[in-house]
Amino acid sequence: MMGYALMTHCQHERFLIAIGNGANGKSVALNVIGELVGTQNAAAVHPSYLKNNHHRAELNQKLVNIITESEQGGKLPAAELKALVSGEVMTVDRKHKDPFEMHPFATILWATNHMPHPSDYSDALFRRAGIMTFNRTFAEHERDRQLMLTLRNEMAGILKMALEAYGRAVTSGFAEPPSSIEAKKEWRKQSDAIAFWLADCELADGAELKASACFDAFRQWFEHAQLQKLTIKSFSQRLERLGINKRRTSEGIVYVGIKIAAAEVSFS
Repeated sequence: MMGYALMTHCQHERFLIAIGNGANGKSVALNVIGELVGTQNAAAVHPSYLKNNHHRAELNQKLVNIITESEQGGKLPAAELKALVSGEVMTVDRKHKDPFEMHPFATILWATNHMPHPSDYSDALFRRAGIMTFNRTFAEHERDRQLMLTLRNEMAGILKMALEAYGRAVTSGFAEPPSSIEAKKEWRKQSDAIAFWLADCELADGAELKASACFDAFRQWFEHAQLQKLTIKSFSQRLERLGINKRRTSEGIVYVGIKIAAAEVSFS
């Protein structure tokens, strides 16, 4: 991703979320990328502002957009993020100036203590995301206050390593360690309440469960979790995206493959 951040294209359609509690080095890692590209080639537009044309205009002709701070419970504007990550041409404007067409190529790099809540649950968002987990917390006596200065003196070597790694990614694909794959799965489950609920259901080949009973079970779980309410239509559509099929019977719609819904769960 460091090497990709130096490119003026979005051919790989990837962005990176660095996740972990404080004092673990994620901000240092992203700041190193900022040092590589130079301040004139970096923006710092928080993802929550990407819906705004004025803020998106700040990404024009920038190599990277680096965010090193994020509040808990932040929303991710999925449509705008996907468009930027894919390099789609878009009309933006700066205050009191004429609109213009922007061809974005800034690589989005986001360090956060808490995973954001996406507004889109489709594969299109999650397949573009790379997640790097920073699991080590450095105690006060372990911290090197001069680390960035040391790394600035090593930029030539870091640049060489980044470009070599990007070259391997071009020919063999971007590598994702098991921890990143698991973090993405967990993010998707936690972000999508229906996927989270479905993980608690008992599934079985050949089983069927009446749609109305299934939705009632989901609502019980949903209300306990104090989440935003969904309609039965949205519930059905999202279940289908998760691979649960339905069919019509003489008694109404049934979902195929669900044996017991997470309905009678004790929350005590």
